[in-house]
Amino acid sequence: LFIDGVPLDRGPVGTEVTISGSGFDANNDMRIYYDDSLAQISSTDESGIFSYTYTIPAGYYGGHTIKAEDVTVHSATVVFTVLQRLDLSTYEGYVGDTVNLTGTGFDANKGITVVYNSAAIITFPALVATDEMGNFSTGFLIPPLGGPAGAKLVEVSDGVHNDVAN
Repeated sequence: LFIDGVPLDRGPVGTEVTISGSGFDANNDMRIYYDDSLAQISSTDESGIFSYTYTIPAGYYGGHTIKAEDVTVHSATVVFTVLQRLDLSTYEGYVGDTVNLTGTGFDANKGITVVYNSAAIITFPALVATDEMGNFSTGFLIPPLGGPAGAKLVEVSDGVHNDVAN
């Protein structure tokens, strides 16, 4: 079983990968599982080969098993590692503007800290935590800062994994 993509075996939630395999029963149904949940029913060709494009669903940081199985229970598995990712609603703005943050692929049920331009910042809601899938959302108002205008770094962390955006 192979995963084609860039990189091949890791990426954030939403990564599109092509799962393909050979050596399965010819012209038969293939069941594709993601962490033991049926993701898709596909089929093999006359040579026992299949290919399926799949978008990695919401999930916490770490390895997730992708399994392909034909009707006679020939199977193969690969592990896809979900990585953390921070997205901002905007990448530019003025003092007082709202910036919304969403994170995926962090550890499940962990507190999140948000740092803006190397300083802790007040978020809304004030306490931010990931859900059971490693997702979170929060926002903040761009604070007044001394110094020149320009790129400011936003960093989020669950205590183990972090991501940054300008």
